[in-house]
Amino acid sequence: MKLIQSIIVQHGRSSLVRLIGVRNFSAAATPEQYDRRNYAINLAEYNTVFSSLTSQRKAFLLRDAYNDMLLDGIQPSRESFHSLIIGSMKGARLQDAFYFRDQMKAMGLVPDVALYNFLISLCGKCGNSEPAIRVRFHFYN
Repeated sequence: MKLIQSIIVQHGRSSLVRLIGVRNFSAAATPEQYDRRNYAINLAEYNTVFSSLTSQRKAFLLRDAYNDMLLDGIQPSRESFHSLIIGSMKGARLQDAFYFRDQMKAMGLVPDVALYNFLISLCGKCGNSEPAIRVRFHFYN
């Protein structure tokens, strides 16, 4: 609290606003604001968004886009999960890739051989062989 007070006293209110950013805390959003907050409105558009984020090397946003998809009530497909895991692989995001695999299983979609190969490749890319061995053991047994 003392830090915030010292910033206000030393630099004025405008510096504080620049530091923390201006936020809109209104509960109700207009349809235009809602459209700007969402990535897409249907499954095909979300799959395009996942591919676009991957090609732009913004794999850190894949999980956010996936959560937005779920909040919109759109059921991801096998293709969606493949795009998410490939994007995680290209971004070297091991934890996200396993999260998407677990989500896929929770939704009743059975991971295929290609998906497990992606996960094993990602483990190698990240230099973490222990999960790769577990993935290989789980798939072949």
